[in-house]
Amino acid sequence: MQEQNRSLGFLLLATATGFTATAGMLLRWLDEPAAWRTIFYRSLFFALTVIVWIAVTRKGRMIEAMRSVNLNGLLCALVFSLSTISFIFALFLTTVARTTFLNGLTPLLTGLLGWFALRERMSPATWLAILLALVGVFLMTAEDLTGGNLMGDGLALGASLSAAAMYVLMRRARTIDMLPSFVVAGFLTAALAAPWIADFSLSAHDLAICAALGIFQLGFQYVLLAMGVRHLPAAEAALTTRLSLIFAPLLAWIGAGEVPGRSTLIGGAVIVGAILLHGFWTLHGETRRAKLRPTGG
Repeated sequence: MQEQNRSLGFLLLATATGFTATAGMLLRWLDEPAAWRTIFYRSLFFALTVIVWIAVTRKGRMIEAMRSVNLNGLLCALVFSLSTISFIFALFLTTVARTTFLNGLTPLLTGLLGWFALRERMSPATWLAILLALVGVFLMTAEDLTGGNLMGDGLALGASLSAAAMYVLMRRARTIDMLPSFVVAGFLTAALAAPWIADFSLSAHDLAICAALGIFQLGFQYVLLAMGVRHLPAAEAALTTRLSLIFAPLLAWIGAGEVPGRSTLIGGAVIVGAILLHGFWTLHGETRRAKLRPTGG
């Protein structure tokens, strides 16, 4: 069994979170923003990144890797596509901060779907965090229901729900390497985007942005996550990845001059508080159970 290195695990996941948080800022840097075209090229670069990673780690056995994708993997690829399409459109329609805060509900929605679909028990702390997060969503959206924000908020929530479904499917197949499914997901997403694109041409600058989105923001994110979770307990890993809730709005503020509104900050703070409190509570419970676990003699 691979020896765990918690410091390395934290470094890998924190770096993955840093890549995750760049999405909104990079999209704001596009010279000619076009949602479907961005999704198409981002997805292709993502698929190619995962292919290279699998080829290197499996010593070229790509056909064997792709044959491991079963029905569960195909469903995972489908909900990934729905999630990433909704996420990109949300970023085009509303602010990075609103999209990030609403997308940050994924861990709580994963718990809710896991309880419903897999009959996994949810603690009172999780239920409380969900209720508190819903209060945050209400505070964020109640004062600002303009057309763009309303549609963007709905898509951000849809992205969060789709991602939660993806994690539940991954949890159901936890003994299987799911990275080959993300190769399918990348090409599937590109195929779904292609019919909606009138002009595939884009400048070298925008192609570089799409490459950064696919390779670094998405591809490196998943590779580093796959490596990092091997070194940290699940609760600690989940808590570390939530750093994107802080990094993404901050990067959009610094890198693109996008200042969050008052209602966004208030509601977002409540959502972040709910998620972090839940994460620390889960981590505390995991630590306590580890201390009570009998040691082998």
